[in-house]
Amino acid sequence: MRRSLPNSVLNALRQARRSIRRLAYRLRRVRGANVTSADIEAALHELGITAGDDVLLHSSMRGLGVIDGGAEAVVHAFQNVIGLDGTLLVPAYPLRGTMFEHLRDGGIALDVRQTPSQMGKISEVLRSQPGSHRSLHPTHSVVALGPRAQEYVRGHEASRSPCGPESPFVKLIDRHGWIVALGSPIGKVTSYHVIEDRAARFPIKVYLDDEFEARVVDASGAERLVPVKCHDPALSPVRIDNNRSVEAVFERLLAAREVLCVEPLGNGFISAMRADRLQCALEDLLGEGVTIYDVSRAGIA
Repeated sequence: MRRSLPNSVLNALRQARRSIRRLAYRLRRVRGANVTSADIEAALHELGITAGDDVLLHSSMRGLGVIDGGAEAVVHAFQNVIGLDGTLLVPAYPLRGTMFEHLRDGGIALDVRQTPSQMGKISEVLRSQPGSHRSLHPTHSVVALGPRAQEYVRGHEASRSPCGPESPFVKLIDRHGWIVALGSPIGKVTSYHVIEDRAARFPIKVYLDDEFEARVVDASGAERLVPVKCHDPALSPVRIDNNRSVEAVFERLLAAREVLCVEPLGNGFISAMRADRLQCALEDLLGEGVTIYDVSRAGIA
């Protein structure tokens, strides 16, 4: 039946369905209703995520309110949508403070077998799942579960920068995967940093001059030294993850380019972007002089 309807009618029906869902969410929020797995699955379908997709999930459960079943229910909802052929990834960074502080301390930066993730309950749940795999990067370790999990995490320690060519973030772009922010602001998305290494000339010097040699422990229990670049902590206050005004500009820029899609969920929102489309948008914006550190040329700052 859908094939027989013109696009204008289909778009109107989709918009009507979204309006009904938004109204339903508002009513449930007034009643204090919890977020369910079914709510999360419905929102993922609305965002365009389907079986077989690979998804990198950034999350903040507090951003949604109470979720029935907790973090485990969130993981199951994503697995139900992407199915057995999809791979779910989460940041499992060991950072308690800045990247610089973590590396400066000089202790074991990451024991891939047991260092807890500091990225929230959902990240820890996936890290603890049988069959999950974790990358060996000392500051930006990623956990993956699914048929391509090992492929995603393999060789991350060979990337001197967190989002270098061997990182899961670049591999997600190559596989046309999704980046989802569940209850989390889009400013926390790590994949923005890929362009800092890919661009022939990035206008801002984002790394400190000296590299660190970080101590890590691999899956066999062997200690290794991994060379790693460190983001300059002096840039942190102006960067998108710590600057709401920059984040708001990027929300508008990415939505206008039809890269960013947002759905209401519980007391907050769930957002999704295709990793490859985000990369293309960031390249275009860089050409216009706009970065996650500087939006003064965006025209809507």
